[in-house]
Amino acid sequence: MADFVLIPGPMVGAEVMRPTAEALRKQGHRAQVPDVWRAADDFPPWREWPQRVAAEVDGDGPFIVVGHSASTVVAAALSKMGNVTATILMDGFIPPPDGSVAPADGALLDLIRTLPSDSGILAPWDEWWQTPANRETVGVTALEAEPDLHREFMRGLPRLPARWFDDVIRLPVWRKKPVGYIRASKYFDYSAMVAERLGWPVEKLAGTHLHPLLAPDESAGAIVSILEAFIRADDKFDASCNSLSARII
Repeated sequence: MADFVLIPGPMVGAEVMRPTAEALRKQGHRAQVPDVWRAADDFPPWREWPQRVAAEVDGDGPFIVVGHSASTVVAAALSKMGNVTATILMDGFIPPPDGSVAPADGALLDLIRTLPSDSGILAPWDEWWQTPANRETVGVTALEAEPDLHREFMRGLPRLPARWFDDVIRLPVWRKKPVGYIRASKYFDYSAMVAERLGWPVEKLAGTHLHPLLAPDESAGAIVSILEAFIRADDKFDASCNSLSARII
């Protein structure tokens, strides 16, 4: 049995990861989804996101952290915690080995810079994607076909200030523990290829960016497959040991 911490991307709510957490629990694992937005009374700056997530984690671990979307960076930052034994990155870009990392760059940042805002506050995430192809790839099309799930997802969406994206997380050297990668949407084919070149275990799913919400059983299965790959690669790897200090170092 492993103890997973599933970290949703900060541009959406914790609802994205909760179905996959439940699927992991049904398999006999422990799983939790820290909800920074629920606990916050402000807009937590990107640079504070790792500490904010850590403050919402229950228990002493040891943990396997799973970062989805932009929270691949948060998971990388938390991998330096003494009670984290491994990191799984899911459908997000692969952070550099160390250094300063913004919440978005490249084409996504270009898109964000063109979004209309109301007094500096951006529209909800689901409205960022205007073309049918993009809405299908991110999962909005499939989500809209499930009204109850869609309403729950919409209730959890934050409204971010445009200036929020100007911040950075300063990553320490973080790749010294096992790392795996899950590709859920075609947006991250390149990241999956990089992960393979790095020698990490990789799972490729034929889904959308919202796969942890829309296909939780398959998402949980991919997470467990990565865990099993860690064990095969190192027979001394044990997700239930090595619990040390929870302080970020």
